[in-house]
Amino acid sequence: ERFVCTYYSDYNRKQAARIHLGFNAAESDLVNMFDNPNR
Repeated sequence: ERFVCTYYSDYNRKQAARIHLGFNAAESDLVNMFDNPNR
């Protein structure tokens, strides 16, 4: 039971990190869009 809990929380941490990275990439794209209106 403890193994399942630690595995599940570790999986959640990896998913959260992936979502966070994706959000950061999208945010930088938005900043680039607003900084370069001619693009």
